[in-house]
Amino acid sequence: MARYQIANFEVDSSDPAFPVALAQAYHSPNIEEVRPRCLCRRSEPGHERDEGIPMYIARHGDTYLCKRMPNSAQEHTAECDSYELPPEMTGYGAVMGSAIQEGPDGTTTLKLDFSLTDGGGRAPTAAGDSKRTEVASDGRKLSLRATLHYLWHQAELNQWAPGFAGKRNWWTVWNRIQAAARDKATKGLPLAEILLLPEPFRVEAKDEIAARRLAALSKITSGESGKKRLMLLIAEYKELQHTQYGHNFIAKHMPDFPLLMDDSIYNRFSKAFSGELQMLRAHPGFHLMTIGTFSFSELGIASLKRMDVMMADENWLPFEDMYEKRIIDALTAGRRRFDKVLRFNTPASYPQPGFVLRDAAPKTTALYIVRPDADEAYYRHLDEQAERSKYLTWRWELSQNAIPPLPISMEEAKAIDRENAPQVSFTEGWL
Repeated sequence: MARYQIANFEVDSSDPAFPVALAQAYHSPNIEEVRPRCLCRRSEPGHERDEGIPMYIARHGDTYLCKRMPNSAQEHTAECDSYELPPEMTGYGAVMGSAIQEGPDGTTTLKLDFSLTDGGGRAPTAAGDSKRTEVASDGRKLSLRATLHYLWHQAELNQWAPGFAGKRNWWTVWNRIQAAARDKATKGLPLAEILLLPEPFRVEAKDEIAARRLAALSKITSGESGKKRLMLLIAEYKELQHTQYGHNFIAKHMPDFPLLMDDSIYNRFSKAFSGELQMLRAHPGFHLMTIGTFSFSELGIASLKRMDVMMADENWLPFEDMYEKRIIDALTAGRRRFDKVLRFNTPASYPQPGFVLRDAAPKTTALYIVRPDADEAYYRHLDEQAERSKYLTWRWELSQNAIPPLPISMEEAKAIDRENAPQVSFTEGWL
C-alpha cells in the first residue's frame, strides 16, 4: 500500500476514494496543482514533512493509474511500490539503452535477436541448448527468454509483498502482461499486435474467445518477397500431445488451439528443457511459462518455430532452480518484501543477485547464490559488485550445503530494539 498527496489532501492507494481522485486530477485543467505526490519518504527519519515525489497519471480505458515519473525510481524508498532496483543490479542494466530504447514519445523499442518473418533473417530455431544464455549476452538484442524477462519485469510480476498472497492467478498475469506490452514496438510493429497471450479460458465464453484469437491471428499477412509474418506466443505449458502425424504443443487456457511441433523442435524442446519438465512433474503447482514464435497458415494451422521457457512458482515468481525456490519459500513464509532479479541476457557464469530483500535490516540486501563451479573470475566480479553496491550482500555458498540465516526484517529489528531498551522504574520520590 502506498500513500499519496493529491491537491491538498492525503489518500492511501487502497482507499476506494483513490481511483476517483485520480480520475478527477487527470481531467483537471491545472494538473500541476493536483499532481499526485508519493509520500514514501516520510517514513524515514528527518523526512517527516517531505513534500512528496511527483507522479503522473496514466489512463487505460476507464482505468486511471498513478505511475512514477521517468528516471525517478531511485528517489523512492525500497519499501515503496514505485521503487525499482538500480539497473546495474539486474540483467536489465545490460540491455537498457541498447536492446531496449525508450523514446521521447513514451514508446519503447525492443531489438530482438530472433526473426519475426518465416524464412527471413536467421533460420528459425526450435529451442536453445542448455548453454543458450552463454552465447546471447552482448546486450545489443533481446533473446527470447530476455524478452519474456523484460515483460515480466515491466508487469512487476517479479516483485513480492505479503499482501500479494493468494491474489495472483492467470487473469492477473494476463492483464499485467497485456498492460506491459502497451507502448512497446519491435521491428516497426506494435508489440501488442503480434503477441498472442491466451485469454483466461471460460467454457461459457469459448466461442467468443476463439473469435477474438482468430481476429488477432489474421494480422499475420504476407510481407515483402512473400515472407510470412510470425507472431510471438507467451503461454503456460500444459502438455505435449503425440499424434499419428507429429506433435502438438498445448497451452493452458488455450486447449482448443494446438500448435504443431515438427520432430526437430519437439526433440530439442524435450532435451533443452528436460530439467524444467522434471521440476514440473515433481511439483504440479509450478508454472512453466513458454515464449516462442509461430506461423499461421491459410488453412488455420499454427506451427511453432522457436521456443524458450521460464519456470515460475505457485505465485508466478520466476526461479532458475530449486535452490532459488528454497529462498522464495523462506521469504514468502516469513512475509518478506523482495524482488526476484531476472537475468535477461546475462550469462549464468557472471554473478548477479538472485533476489533483493527490500525490508532487510539495517538496509536493503542483495542475496547471491554461489554455485560450486564458481571460478576465480566469478568471485572477483562478485566482490567488485559488492564494493560498488549501496546494498549489503548476503551469500549462500552451495558447497557449504547449509543455507545461512537470512537477514532479519526492519520490523523484527524494531521489536528486538524494544525488547532490549532499558526499563525505567518510577520509584517513590523520583519526581
